[in-house]
Amino acid sequence: MPQTAADQEMRVRAVKMLLDKHPVVGWRVCLKQMEDYGTRIGRYNYKPKWRRDGYGYGEPLMTFEKIHASEREMIELVLTRQTYTPEMLCDLVSKLHVLVLNDQERVWKIIEDWRISGAPDEDIAKVREKIRVAVLSRRGHKWAGDESQAFLKKKAKEVYDELLPKDILNNYEWLFRQVWFEGTVEGVVEEEDFQTREKEVQRLRIDALTEIARERGIPGILELSERGNSRRLIGAYLVSDVLAAERVQDLILTCLRSENNCLSLNEILAGALWSLNKDRRKAMLASLRNKISEEELLRLLLLSPYRASTWEIVDQLSAEARNGYWVEVIPQYSFDSFEENNESIRRLLEVKRPRAAFASVRFNLEKINPSLIIQMLSDMLKNGQDKEGEYLLNSYDVREAFQLLDRKSDLSLEEKARLEFSYLGILDVSSRGEDKHGIPNLELYTEQHPELFVQAIVWTYKRKNSGEDLIEGDKDSLAQCGYRFLEAIERIPGLNEATKKEQQEKLSKWVEAVRRACADLDRLEVADEWLGNLFSHAPVGEDGVWPDEAVRNVMENIRSQFISRGAHMGLFNSRGAHFCGKGGAQERELANKYRVWADALQFTHPFVSSSLLMSMVYTYECEAERLDIETEIRSRVTL
Repeated sequence: MPQTAADQEMRVRAVKMLLDKHPVVGWRVCLKQMEDYGTRIGRYNYKPKWRRDGYGYGEPLMTFEKIHASEREMIELVLTRQTYTPEMLCDLVSKLHVLVLNDQERVWKIIEDWRISGAPDEDIAKVREKIRVAVLSRRGHKWAGDESQAFLKKKAKEVYDELLPKDILNNYEWLFRQVWFEGTVEGVVEEEDFQTREKEVQRLRIDALTEIARERGIPGILELSERGNSRRLIGAYLVSDVLAAERVQDLILTCLRSENNCLSLNEILAGALWSLNKDRRKAMLASLRNKISEEELLRLLLLSPYRASTWEIVDQLSAEARNGYWVEVIPQYSFDSFEENNESIRRLLEVKRPRAAFASVRFNLEKINPSLIIQMLSDMLKNGQDKEGEYLLNSYDVREAFQLLDRKSDLSLEEKARLEFSYLGILDVSSRGEDKHGIPNLELYTEQHPELFVQAIVWTYKRKNSGEDLIEGDKDSLAQCGYRFLEAIERIPGLNEATKKEQQEKLSKWVEAVRRACADLDRLEVADEWLGNLFSHAPVGEDGVWPDEAVRNVMENIRSQFISRGAHMGLFNSRGAHFCGKGGAQERELANKYRVWADALQFTHPFVSSSLLMSMVYTYECEAERLDIETEIRSRVTL
């Protein structure tokens, strides 16, 4: 290593050229050579035969002498630059743990000279923060042993104190850069428990905001909020611990009427409003009612907690403002008032936002009125006020809703079946795993009404011969729904009856009704294929032979090649995605399984045995032979 024919002198010259022509790239290259040993992993490259110059170079080194010499050159390059930007100084601070004591002193000298030369106050704050995080925090402790760390930390603390910014905002910006406070300073002991640490951080933040409010007022606080991502936190602290009640009103009015970043100011307002208890917030909004317009009041209500206490004030607005609130508000689940959740759903449904309502309560549908769940599921099928791309449905939540309705609702079978048909794309077996709801009500309704199966055939397929059917609606959409339904249905009519005789009688009547209607509509052959696909879901009979006695008897009586073809396709496709080993051993095992069943039915059900079961035997034997050939070819190619 490195895998190059260039010696060390040439590599150093190349890096110097990069630093001159492309300083940013050259600087990154130098820093990469100063990585900690424990973080580096290298691999030797393959040397092509045509690269004669590569032989003898890049071989494993017996000692670290050349590596150390190369690193020493890189360190000299980074410590002897003519000028340094704040970013470059931050990079040097982050590398202090890999430098020896003399080089650390050179870094501190570079920073000191940079400060004395008149560095801007905001840049000084940036470098100071880097020292705090990289050296003085717990993160910095892991980079060095106890002896070297003690001296480094002592020196870093001295430089940190010298780099105190003059501007009060730059001095406290680091406290509000993120909601989560990273690192440590004097007064925050990281070894203590989490709650103690948080209380100390909270005290520092409140003291900082109090000082800024005293010296720079509310404009200074707003300027501070723009420098980080903790605006909600700032708003909460201002209302709860920093500002008096009259100044809280000034804060709200300033944020409402400022021409600056509206989204940032909204976060401050939200933090302030959420930190107030119900009575204080209600009194605050009431006192502001005569000082602000209805539009500004609506903005405050949209940022207030999503609770009944807020809705009471919304009800006092004009009809247009009330409608605007419920159209724009972001609904949230209430964990301590289930009645508020039901009321929220009702109000959102009134403004045609069913998806938003469903998304807000999907965590605990058990506590929601079943009639409201039904209305949400029904309204989500219509065009509403929900914005495109927002509150997208989750298939798991929809299945949970249907399971809940099966247990609790008083819906009729037809109403449940209609809902399941509307959500076939989610409840379809092809999109489910073992934890599935399926379409039990739709399947039961189809068992009682075979005309629904016929209707799906009519939607999906044209007549075999000439002729058109009068179909109302979008034919393409209906065809997709019909095909999805035919693929999803698995329940075979009649198999839940008490006796085998009753099962066969009911199944025979149902199949006869479907075939007779489809024959009248010139779709008998395709109907038989889908009947065969349905029969492919039949269970094993009591005698251990597939298919079930009722199904095999019906198939034997009808003797339709198209039913056998549909059952064949259904059985073959039911295997799904699977791993293939070498050769066709798996396929031969399946062929033997179907051969045993075919032999068992050879004399009692010859049509089923020959047209379906033996065809499965031939199919898997052909598959096994094909895989044997592929395996043999692959073995020859890899030799």
